[in-house]
Parts: sequence; C-alpha cells; structure tokens
Amino acid sequence: MDIAVALIGLAGTLLAAGLGYWQWRRSARSAAPLTQDRGNAARELWERLQQAHLDLRAGKSGATRESLRELNQFLIAKTPYLDRDLSTAAGEYLTALITLNDLIAASEDEELQDRWEITSPDLATPNQIQEIMAASADCDAKRDLVVARVQAALA
Repeated sequence: MDIAVALIGLAGTLLAAGLGYWQWRRSARSAAPLTQDRGNAARELWERLQQAHLDLRAGKSGATRESLRELNQFLIAKTPYLDRDLSTAAGEYLTALITLNDLIAASEDEELQDRWEITSPDLATPNQIQEIMAASADCDAKRDLVVARVQAALA
C-alpha cells in the first residue's frame, strides 16, 4: 500500500513537471519572434542614431531637422518593440548631439570645427571652450547610456 501511494505521488510530480516544461517551451517559442523584433528594432535605432551623428558632423544641410523627424517617426513606428527608457535615451542623445553640433558651428575655433567634421574622437583644442567641452561630455554620457540600453535589448 505504501508503495502504491509513493508511486501515485511520483506520477503526479512527474506529470506536473512535464506539464510545466511543456508550457515553458510553448511560451518560449511564442516569445522568440518578439524578442528578435525587439533586438532588430534596437539595432536599427542605433544605426539611425549613428547615421544622424555622421550627418551632423559632415555638415549636411538640414541634417538637424531631418534627423529629429526621422528619429521621431522611427520611435513612433517601433513603439511596441522599444522600451520607454531606450526611446527616451535615444531622444536625449540626439538632442545632445544637436546641441554640441550647434555650439561647435557657432564657435570661431576652426581647429575644433575641423576635428568635428572629420569625426575625430578628440575634440580638445588649445582654446578648450568650456561650454563645448561640457556639451561633448554630456553627449558622450548620453551615448554610453544608449549603448548600454541597446546592448541590454540585444542580450
């Protein structure tokens, strides 16, 4: 009698474990496409931000307005796939890039303008315009935040 009770308990445990595994596999399969879509959206967002960055640095006419418009359209279209923190960070990063671009364009430091245009990672010049260096540091911090959020979305 004790063996029968133990076998019934074992069978119940195995059945519960089997059903739990089956349900987990089913939900994992259905979540896989959404996870892939989120990763693709994060990757595309990063590529768009970097292209906007390059366009600003190249001094393309109308790049600022066009970059903002395209980013906003992308964020609206991909809302279901991008978390709010990543979308917010992307907007803040692009705004910081535009601010930095405008400050550099308005400066009279030709060496700084040349470094910006050739996409040099080092913007330091002998003049060291504090406002521009602070904007550059802010832009770098916002970029790092976007990178971390994109990497998390791809993980």
